[in-house]
Amino acid sequence: MKDFLTYHWTLMRANMLSYAPEKKRLFIMSFFMMIQNAMFIVLWGIFFGSVSEVKGWQLEDVARMYGIVAFSVGASLFFFNGVRSIAYRINDGTLDGFITKPRAVLPALLMSSSLPASIGDMAFAPIVWITFGNLAWGEVPLLLFVSLISVVIFLSMTIIIFSAAFWLKGQTRFSEQLFEMLIISSSMILRGQPFGVRLVIFTILPA
Repeated sequence: MKDFLTYHWTLMRANMLSYAPEKKRLFIMSFFMMIQNAMFIVLWGIFFGSVSEVKGWQLEDVARMYGIVAFSVGASLFFFNGVRSIAYRINDGTLDGFITKPRAVLPALLMSSSLPASIGDMAFAPIVWITFGNLAWGEVPLLLFVSLISVVIFLSMTIIIFSAAFWLKGQTRFSEQLFEMLIISSSMILRGQPFGVRLVIFTILPA
């Protein structure tokens, strides 16, 4: 177990150190990611400034939910961005290089790359919770715990989507499109949708 943790901590650390020479670029990318997120929540703030609530939802609820989503997606893509290369590695044969190593294939594959701009997503979460979510500092650990559960759910679903290339040979782009559909479906207004649509989204696609 110790060797397992040491090995994967080394992989994670190597990913983070790879961006050390480009600290300015990393900071700029993360900063603009936070700005992008902030623009979204500011629009909600303007909306709720004229409408106190919508179906029981207030600005605080939206801010807390958005923080959870931002953190979970950011953490998934920062630490495990290799998940998005699974389909490509299956089709071009580079997955074999991971299989021949005397280590667990999936963790090494997931941590084979990192998306540095996602630091902005993770940093944005506690800021939006406290600024717009009317959250006390003592409640932040609870939301972080919920966010970690969200990371597991999001990452698991993403692994399933990109592993579809095992059965759909030569359809690398299909996994990307399915991934994008998952993101889009998570932002759909589900009220009024047929029961079958809601059943799929809340079970097969955990959106």
